[in-house]
Amino acid sequence: MHDVQRQYAEMREVVNARIQRVLDHGQFIMGPEVAELEGRLAEFTGAPHAITCASGTEAMLIALMALDVKPGDEVVTTPFSFIATAEVIVLAGATPVFVDVEPDTCNIDPRKLAAALTARTRAIMPVSLYGQPADMDEINAVAERHGVPVIEDAAQSFGALYRGRRSGNLSTIGCTSFFPTKPLGCYGDGGAIFTGDAALAQAMREIRVHGQSKRYVHTRVGVGGVWTPSSARWCWPSWSASSGRSPTGRRRRRATLGCWSRSAGESGCRWCGATAPACGRSTR
Repeated sequence: MHDVQRQYAEMREVVNARIQRVLDHGQFIMGPEVAELEGRLAEFTGAPHAITCASGTEAMLIALMALDVKPGDEVVTTPFSFIATAEVIVLAGATPVFVDVEPDTCNIDPRKLAAALTARTRAIMPVSLYGQPADMDEINAVAERHGVPVIEDAAQSFGALYRGRRSGNLSTIGCTSFFPTKPLGCYGDGGAIFTGDAALAQAMREIRVHGQSKRYVHTRVGVGGVWTPSSARWCWPSWSASSGRSPTGRRRRRATLGCWSRSAGESGCRWCGATAPACGRSTR
């Protein structure tokens, strides 16, 4: 399913040359490669702001910190995810509140969200699982009615489309992971945060570097969440070389990872809007 050594063998010369450039310029933390990749990530997803960081877990923690989630708060999420989703909520001092998943997608069921929201709810954190975005329009609608921001855990869905929009750029904040086995993996670990909110973007950039607005000026409490240029150098050639495959080299399975068709009697797929047989999910 995932063979980093095979990937490296296919791109050895490009990867070696890019890593050599990092060794030559000596900027091993937040070098020019990181800024380059952030620009390309923003362009690809359509998000106005892309902020890289040390991991997908760190991305979610930084997002919660930027939203000022604190002890006594609640964050609504799914129990069907890697532990990191609930873990960062606990690390922020808040309480995870679990909402069950849809049986056909294994993603959080937006019809059950409203009942889980309370006066203490500070955010909703859906997970886009197995390359398939959660039903973000419905989730965002519930969140908007209750004045709650949404953080998409897009660790497994980078590159996926939802109604013509990229996963990661579907809500208040989107977070993804560059762990080697993720859709876009690096050598080591890494992550990225996406948002259209300039104030949140500035807060998350500062939190990523111990709350610094500029060198040795700390405006808030932060973390050591910076990314390394060597990892960024690997991500881009891996992504560019995919050419019709997923960034990890596995071919896209549109009939499996496209859209789920709606139930009988409804007008179209809730992911792409198409009706059978145009919808990729309808042939599943």
